[in-house]
Amino acid sequence: MNNGDSWREARGGLAQFRSRTLMVDPADSNRVYSGSINRFNSNDGSLARSADGGATWTNFPLQAPVLSLALHPTDGQTVWFSTTTGQYGTFASLYRSRDQGANFQEILGTYNIPGVALDPANPRNVYAIAEYGGVYQLARSTDEGANFSQGQQTTIQMVTVVVDPVTPANIYLGTNGGVYRSTDSGANHRLKRRFARQRGRAGRLDCDRQARRMLYAATSSGVYKRAGGESSWTAANGGLENLTVRQLVIDPHTPNALYAATLNGGVWRTTDGGATWNPTGTNAAIISRESVVGAFDFVGGGVAPGELVSIFGPASGRARAHRQPRLTHRRASCPPELAGVQVFVNDVASRCST
Repeated sequence: MNNGDSWREARGGLAQFRSRTLMVDPADSNRVYSGSINRFNSNDGSLARSADGGATWTNFPLQAPVLSLALHPTDGQTVWFSTTTGQYGTFASLYRSRDQGANFQEILGTYNIPGVALDPANPRNVYAIAEYGGVYQLARSTDEGANFSQGQQTTIQMVTVVVDPVTPANIYLGTNGGVYRSTDSGANHRLKRRFARQRGRAGRLDCDRQARRMLYAATSSGVYKRAGGESSWTAANGGLENLTVRQLVIDPHTPNALYAATLNGGVWRTTDGGATWNPTGTNAAIISRESVVGAFDFVGGGVAPGELVSIFGPASGRARAHRQPRLTHRRASCPPELAGVQVFVNDVASRCST
């Protein structure tokens, strides 16, 4: 509700299930779907739906981990979700629900399905990554899943698939060998070699329809982007402290605004297409008179010139450890800023220490 400035727990009804993928329904921003894995049994999973922005959830147990979701762009009812082998091998499949997940139909059995995507311009076109015996291919249906054509096979692990919203014949695949692109609706795909060789795994992809068809890739080396018509990728990591990015989500209502979920580094947000990232959940610091105390005795009552003090308060620094640079004869003072925090006394910048 406030662009990530503050967070509250939203898992009522999710119970023991750990969310692996989330998607907001384009037809209703309060309706959210979660594909989950049972945190006590990795062969079990669930599809869950919230009608109130995540405050409460309704679970639809599947007995298999849910890996990806795709939602119809307009009808508010159709949900596609994919699974891998669960407690029973028959549950590894692609499924479709016509009633927001309450009931579902198996569409493409036998295969593990790491990723699924719909053509936003024509949702009858469905793309699914299918894996069997370590061999991957991109399967395509033009009749809403009634029939699928097989694509080029590879042993490179495919992770996610994205359809270009402006030119639907362009299909992007995130793999453990980089980003592949098809210009013929998935019949063939070729590796963007420079990006793949230098940056490795591209675990998640997303495409911004409003901002020049900008394609973003989440990798183990940070966030990279490529605009429609451009041939190379550029880093979009300004200020991003943790470059192991597990998930990317584009704000559909705000061009150039993205959220990045990082490994053990929290959720970050950018409003300028990755030029500048800031951590979410960092409201303005609230410092009271009683929060300023002596650094050694922790006694308040005022600050004297040259005194070392400790300042306490919520939101007064990023939630990670920072080490003070070692002092030498060439550097006998502390930096003016530490962990994104700077303190002023009578409009004069103080020095930070640890």
